Amino acid sequence: MFKIVHNSKYQHLISNIINHSKKRGNFIFSINKNIGAIKSLSLQSINVPNTPGLYFLFCETENINDPHVFEIYNKKHSLLYFGKAGQKKDGAIVKQGLKGRLNNVITDSKRKLKDVPRAKYWEVILNELSKTSLMILWVETSDNCVELEETIYEALGSDNITYPFLNKKRGKSKKI
Repeated sequence: MFKIVHNSKYQHLISNIINHSKKRGNFIFSINKNIGAIKSLSLQSINVPNTPGLYFLFCETENINDPHVFEIYNKKHSLLYFGKAGQKKDGAIVKQGLKGRLNNVITDSKRKLKDVPRAKYWEVILNELSKTSLMILWVETSDNCVELEETIYEALGSDNITYPFLNKKRGKSKKI
């Protein structure tokens, strides 16, 4: 299902997170013009659990030189974004889980968007990239999502790879 294209610490880490997760899934986000972006995302994400985990946003690509390209279902996909959802504290979820995060709002200062429903934001991205769909891949995790996400950022740094297209530049790493 999910294979690396480039031999980097970063690619191996993402592959291990996804391939070794006991609970994972994916869906294709595309906009049904009859119901709009928000309802489309709501319906397409109906089977996503509202539990802690990581999620990854991909689009198909032909550019195999991109360090963010993975092979998913025998097609090349570029990782556009990765994020966490459902942070835990003392065993209880204190922030929204995967389903809540995917269907919530987002702010993107580069595109001058504030508190825009994620589905509408992804519609902007689809138009910007001249694409018709995105693949959202999610994994449930019992591990600390913050630490897992930080490990991905560290792997990017150690491999000297730029962040995925939609991940924002970060300041100094937080010590956990």
